[in-house]
Amino acid sequence: MESEAKSGVFRYESPWSIPQTLEHLESALRNGLDISISTSGSSGKAKEILIPANAIIFNAHNSNKFLGAKSGEIWSLLLSPEHTAGLNVLIRAIELGTKTVTIDQAADYTAIVPTQLYRALNGDEKLLKHLQGCKAVLVGGAAAEKELLEAAKKNGIN
Repeated sequence: MESEAKSGVFRYESPWSIPQTLEHLESALRNGLDISISTSGSSGKAKEILIPANAIIFNAHNSNKFLGAKSGEIWSLLLSPEHTAGLNVLIRAIELGTKTVTIDQAADYTAIVPTQLYRALNGDEKLLKHLQGCKAVLVGGAAAEKELLEAAKKNGIN
C-alpha cells in the first residue's frame, strides 16, 4: 500500500484473496485514493481507467439506498473484483459494514451480467436458487433483453 498511497491510486492485484482485496480497498477508500481498473468497456480494447474514490463511494451509497439495503445486510460476489461491477459489490458491502459471501451462502443482494442470468434460467440450478434467495439482483455490464428480465421475474428473481 505504500506505493499506492504515494501515487494516490489504488490498483487491484489479481493474486489477492477477497479478504486481502477488502482490506486494501477499505484502506484506499479511507485515504481517498482513486481506483484504477482495467476495462475493455464497449470498445473491446483493454485500457486502464481511474475512478475517483468519492465517485465510487457515491455509487455504492446510492445503489444501496435505491435497493433499500440496510447496515449488516449481505452482498454476494459473483463477479471478478478485477472489473468495475465486482469492485462495486465489494464497496457496497464495505458501506453496509459487512463482508461479501459466495454463491454457497445466503445473501440479500448480488450483481451479475446478463450471461449469468441466462445460465441461471437455463440449467444452472445453484445460481438460480442463489438469485431467487436475494432480495434484489442488479443486472448490468451489458444490456439485458426484455424477455430475459421477464423470465427472471417469472422464476422468482427480483
